[in-house]
Amino acid sequence: ETKQNRETAFLIACEAGHREVADMLLSSGAHLNHEADMGLTAIHKAARNGHLNVVQFLINRQIDINKLTADNEHTPLSYACANNYQEVIYLLLNNGADPNIKLKDDNTCILEAARRGNAEVVGMLLDWNDMLHDKQMAAAANNRKKINSSITNTMPRPLPYPNSNSNNLRHQALPQSITEQLDEVDREYQTRINKTRYGYIPPQTQKQITANSY
Repeated sequence: ETKQNRETAFLIACEAGHREVADMLLSSGAHLNHEADMGLTAIHKAARNGHLNVVQFLINRQIDINKLTADNEHTPLSYACANNYQEVIYLLLNNGADPNIKLKDDNTCILEAARRGNAEVVGMLLDWNDMLHDKQMAAAANNRKKINSSITNTMPRPLPYPNSNSNNLRHQALPQSITEQLDEVDREYQTRINKTRYGYIPPQTQKQITANSY
């Protein structure tokens, strides 16, 4: 490592596109996420120079793919976008690079590509965002369907329309604990009717009175 700019042999190998040398240095103890001056890491340097094989090598080693430089001016993806390295862009996107990270002065990868006149890159990023949006919408719709299905499956069946067999059907439609409560409410309701119409009269006597009243 040089004291002036914190460069290492590993960073220099990645910047120059020497994947085998970089692999050898890592195996000998080089630090994968070492930061040089301005916070640049190996993947910044490789992406900035379009070294697809080195970028893939670093991704396989699980380097931080969305690392911002010290001044928040660049990510590996924004370097690739600025320099029109489309294969590197596609590789980074497919491995989790975020094209919508806010950079310095509210810059983004799309703005960086547009500023450099890289129309094809702008189109790639727009298409990528559209695809992500479609996937998110599809996932949200699928989650709503699962939630609705879960709610439907846990709800009790609705009571049937009252008819001559309504009590029996109600007992079939609801759990026993609920039907017992409903039966108790029915009995209480009928008792109150009896008290209101006749004063308190035992149910059997009330049946006779009711029969004789017609």
